Amino acid sequence: MGKSIARGLLQVGFAVGALAVFFWRVDTGEVIEQLGKIDLCWALIALIAFTASKVLHAWRWWHFLGRPEAPIAPLAGVFLVANMANSLLPLRAGDLLRVEVPAKRFGIPRSLLASSVFVVESVLDLFAFAILLVVALLMADLPPVLRPLVGLVGGSAVVLFGAMVVLVRSRDAVERWTNHIFERLPERIARPLEARLPDFVDGMASLGTNAEAARVVGISLFAWIVEVGVYFLLAKAFGLDLDMPQALILMIAANLIVSLPLTPWSIGPYELAVTEALVAIGAPRSEAGAFALGSHLMLQAWIVVTGVGAMLWIGLGARDLWPGGRGNDRDEAPVDASKHTGD
Repeated sequence: MGKSIARGLLQVGFAVGALAVFFWRVDTGEVIEQLGKIDLCWALIALIAFTASKVLHAWRWWHFLGRPEAPIAPLAGVFLVANMANSLLPLRAGDLLRVEVPAKRFGIPRSLLASSVFVVESVLDLFAFAILLVVALLMADLPPVLRPLVGLVGGSAVVLFGAMVVLVRSRDAVERWTNHIFERLPERIARPLEARLPDFVDGMASLGTNAEAARVVGISLFAWIVEVGVYFLLAKAFGLDLDMPQALILMIAANLIVSLPLTPWSIGPYELAVTEALVAIGAPRSEAGAFALGSHLMLQAWIVVTGVGAMLWIGLGARDLWPGGRGNDRDEAPVDASKHTGD
C-alpha cells in the first residue's frame, strides 16, 4: 500500500511538473484565446473517426484471437471499455480487462489473450508506425530532429516483428528448446510455464502464414491511417493547417506518449510532447499548445463517454471483472492454428 501511494504521489508530482513546464513555454492568454475558436463541427467528425479507428483495432484483435466463440461485436465493446480504463487508471490497467473479460465470457485461455494483447499488438503497432514513418519520409521533408526516430522505430520494428514470425513458425523447435530450459527449473516453476507456453504461442497464430500476416498488417495500417485522419481533422478544428505526413508525425507522438504510464491520464507529458511535435513541424507555439490542451481534454471526455456506452451495451458487470473463473489456462485445450477464423 505504501509503495502504491508513493508511486501515485510521484506520478502526480511529475504531472504537475510537466504542466508547469508546458504553461511556462506557452503564452497562456493566447492558448485560452485559441481554445475559444474551436470549430466544433470538425471536432465532432474527428471524434467519430477516433471511435472508428478503435473499432478497427478491435477487429484486428478478433483476427489475432481466431476464436469463433468470441464474436467481433462484444470484443469491440470490451476494447472500448479497456480504452477507457487505460485512460483513467495507471499502468495501462485496461489491457488486463482484455485478458480477463474474454477469458470469463468465452473461455479463451488467458495465456493466448495475454500474448495477443501485450506481444502481438504492441509489435504490430510498432511495425505499422515504422512503415508509416518511412512513407512520411518519402512524401515530405521531415525536420532533421525527427529523422533518427524513423531509424530507431524502423529498426526495432523489423527485429521484433521478424523474431515473432520466426517464433510462431518454428513452434516445434521452440518447444524443444524451452523444454531443455524447463528441465533445469524447479518443477513448481516449470510446470505452469510449460502448460501455458502452447497457448501463448497460439496467441501469435495470426502470423502463421504470409497471407495471415499480410492481413493483420494491412488492418493495422488501415486503423492507424484512420487515426492519422483523426489528428488531421482535430488540427482543422483548432485552426491548424497540416498535411497528412505532418498529421502522421503528430499521431505517432501522441500515441507513443500515451502508451507510457508516466502520469494519471497522461496529463502533462501529452501536452508537452504534442506541443513540441507541432512546433517541430512548423506550427506556432501558442496554437500548438491550444491544440495539445484542448485535444487532450476532448479525447479524454469522448473516451469516457464511448467506454461507458460500450459497458452498458455489452452488459459488463462485476462478474466479468472478478479474477478467476472460466478461461484458466489449465482448463483449456490449446488452439489449433489451422482453424484460425481469418482463413
